[in-house]
Amino acid sequence: MITSFPIDASSNDNYWADAAYDASAHTWLIVYEQWYSASDRDAAYAFASDSAPLQHGFYLDVTTSSWDSLHCANSASAHQFMVVSTVTSGFQHYVLASTMSATGTPGTQTVVTGTETGTIGSCVVGGDPYTGLGASYYCIAYERQYAANDNDILFRMIRPTARSSARPRTTSRTRAPRSTCCPRSPRRTGRTIG
Repeated sequence: MITSFPIDASSNDNYWADAAYDASAHTWLIVYEQWYSASDRDAAYAFASDSAPLQHGFYLDVTTSSWDSLHCANSASAHQFMVVSTVTSGFQHYVLASTMSATGTPGTQTVVTGTETGTIGSCVVGGDPYTGLGASYYCIAYERQYAANDNDILFRMIRPTARSSARPRTTSRTRAPRSTCCPRSPRRTGRTIG
């Protein structure tokens, strides 16, 4: 039997949901954009079990900043989720990562992007299902428009403590500028990324 459960049936417009599962807590995290106004979209979230919503109506942000391209992932060994979003605050555009325990306790927020030249665009995050000992990372990938005809995809590995493991890397096939934050594409240099 397939059943649908409402997460947010408020009068606000809600869009672009994403979900991740934590096996240790047997919970789903559902994140989505809630349109507060034409220029302010908030990051909302809820928790659900396999059969019903558990908690809902929470916000990661209640400022006038706009949160777009909202995605989430799980780190099995850390028993936590990470939520990423492209945030617009005035004229600033950046990717923000927020951690949250598998039981719903908010953690830290970290700005993922920083010194990149160009306009930051959509982002996604991937988790780590491995439950053993050793390093665990989230992989955050995002768009950057360097110039009118030069769009790049960059990624950064982030630990569950929300600390970056290295500077951002580019996976672009277009000519990426040589700078302190973005090495040349491995296709041109023969180096591997990572």
